[in-house]
This record gives sequence, C-alpha cells and structure tokens, in this order.
Amino acid sequence: MDSQLKILFVGIGGYGATHVDEVLRNMQSYNVCIAGAVDPAAEKSRVYYKLKNMDIPFYADIRDFYAQHKADIAVISSPIQYHHQQTCAALLYGSHVLCEKPISGSVKEALEMIKVRDKTRKLLAIGYQRSFQKSTLNLKRDIMAGRLGKPVQMKTFISWPRNKAYYGRTSWAGKLKDSKGNWIRDSIAHNGTAHFIHNMFFLLGDKIDTSAMPKSVQAELYRANDIETFDTAAARIITENGAELLYYATHAAKEIIHRYEFKFTKCTVTYDSIHQRRLIAAFNDGSVIDYGDPENFEIHKLWSLVDAVRGLGEIYCGPEAALPQVACIEAMHDSDEPAAFSRDIIRFDEENQLIWVEGLHDGLFDSYMKGKLPSENGIPWAHGGKTVPVRMV
Repeated sequence: MDSQLKILFVGIGGYGATHVDEVLRNMQSYNVCIAGAVDPAAEKSRVYYKLKNMDIPFYADIRDFYAQHKADIAVISSPIQYHHQQTCAALLYGSHVLCEKPISGSVKEALEMIKVRDKTRKLLAIGYQRSFQKSTLNLKRDIMAGRLGKPVQMKTFISWPRNKAYYGRTSWAGKLKDSKGNWIRDSIAHNGTAHFIHNMFFLLGDKIDTSAMPKSVQAELYRANDIETFDTAAARIITENGAELLYYATHAAKEIIHRYEFKFTKCTVTYDSIHQRRLIAAFNDGSVIDYGDPENFEIHKLWSLVDAVRGLGEIYCGPEAALPQVACIEAMHDSDEPAAFSRDIIRFDEENQLIWVEGLHDGLFDSYMKGKLPSENGIPWAHGGKTVPVRMV
C-alpha cells in the first residue's frame, strides 16, 4: 500500500475551502491526511471549525508551518499576489505543489516558479480544472492527432454577473497591485474567467501538457464597477501557429451564459451553457462526436497531483501550460487602458446589488456571433485597442 501523503492547505477561504472539503471526503480513498493550514484569516473560513475539531495546526505564515512540520503536497489557494512567493517557498521546503489559477500576477513571476520547480525537482500543477477533465483531454487528443483538422478560429463568450459583494469581498478585488507593489491584475480575464482564456490556449498545445503561445493581442477593456482594472473585455489573440482566438466577457450584465465555438477545417466544436451542456464536434461529413460536459466540476486536479506524486499519473497542466494566459493578460493591459462606461447606460439592480450596463450583453454577444471586436462591430460604447506583441519576459 502507498504511504500516506501529508497535505498542507495555504489559503482556506473561497476555493481553498472547496479543496479542504474534497480531501475530507476522500482521505481514506486516496490515503492522505491534512498536515496543517496557513491562512492569516483562517477563522473566517467556513471549514475552520472542521479543521479545528480535528486538531489541525493553523499558521499565519507558510514559513512558520515549515519550521515545525513537513508536507508532501501544498495546495496554494491564496490571493493572486501570493501565488509566486508561496509556491516557490513550498517547493524549496520540499513539497509538491498545486497552485490555483491564475499561475501568478506576472510573466516574470511565472518564469521564476518554473525555475524553482526545476531546481527542486518537485511537481508543480496549476489548477485550471478543465485541463484535468476527460472531456477536455479527449478533445485535445483528437486535435493533436489531426482528427479535427487545422484550427481556424476559436471564440468564447461569457456573461457572468458579479455584484457589489463580489468586489467588496477583499481589499485586492479589481486591483492592479497590492500595497507592497506586488502584481495582482485582478480582473474578469485574470480571475473569474481566466480558465476560459487558458482553455483555448491549452486545446491548441502540441503536446498533452502544453499550450499554444500567443503572438499578438488586440484588446478592448471596459469597466462599470469602481475598480482599477476592468469587468468587461473583448480581445483578438493570434497564436504563434496562426490561429485566431476571440474572447468576450463581462461581469456587468444580468444574463448568465457561457458559450464556445471552435472552428477547425474539418469540423466545428460548440458548447452552450443554456441550450447544449455538452461539448459537441459537428464534422463537415455529417458525423458528430460528443465529448461530454466540460463543466463537470469534480476536482480531478488535486487527485491527479496525488497520483503523479506516487508515480501513477501525469500533470496535464503545469506552469508551462498556464504561462500563455498570464502573458496574454499583460498584453491586454499593454493594448488598451480600461475605460469607464458612460453613466448614461449604467444601471443598478437594487435587489441583487448589481451594477450592469444597458445593451452590453446584446452588443457583446452580437460581436461574438460575427467574430468581430465591439469597436469593429459599430457598438456605440466601444473603442479600439492597439495590436501589441506578447512579451515573454
């Protein structure tokens, strides 16, 4: 029988609590135990008393934990600005790491994480859930094998309302940097829907654990909420292999929907969260492949790392696969300065405490359907950003 693996949780609020629940449900099945929890505000977590009642030790700083304990695996679910520092620390202390998405606040930090991973010879997984799911992996294998033909255009649309409580939940929500100057770049593209951008890069990677690299980006960035970054974005991304990726997303609309359309020379792959909760490839010859539901939120990523530590599996999404997304985010900021929507079209939903923009959903979705950026589609509130090269430094 495999020896028991000790897991450290770094950040137990938000998604960190989901990881804790997952381990508590499956400790015996996977032969793991909880070594400790690091969180300066642990008492605010909904899983605090679960862990406290198990006599799990709590620490405010990751260094204090490692001064007294060891962990085989560290799960980093802290705010973005701490991903780099805490991941590198855990690796250097001898732990394998699952770091939640996005990988970091900057390309520089991501590259440093790769160097430390290589130096320590430990495993580092980045928690883009879809990259560990069978539906995504099976689709990617078929793309790699050439079954779908060459990529022509991939586009993704997300309307996901986020209210005042969301932006007020932390001091770093919607911030570019924290008070110490650490990059956060928290936005709809670098937090809430980061996985949708990553997913397009990941599917076009030439190996199962790599992603396509962006070459250039043209972005349009907007905000309805009082934040430093943006809550609405559209972007055209050209990859190094010449594929066009189009991304449209907003937190400032009432509608809830996400939709993909990935065009290849032999077929079109579609998904619609309302009308078609399946990833379907419709081929030019009339045949169809149903890859399943990519929104199945079973937490494969942690158990994939556990298996990999034991030599029983592989890491599908490591730092190299996650790097294109943060490089794209930096380029989006280089391409355009976030602009506030006109007050004439901003509305407030008192019941849901939601700031939304009249006509935003329809204009953004129409642009998605036509494969144009809003400024190219004649949308009144739109402005064009410049096309910029992607920097990998």
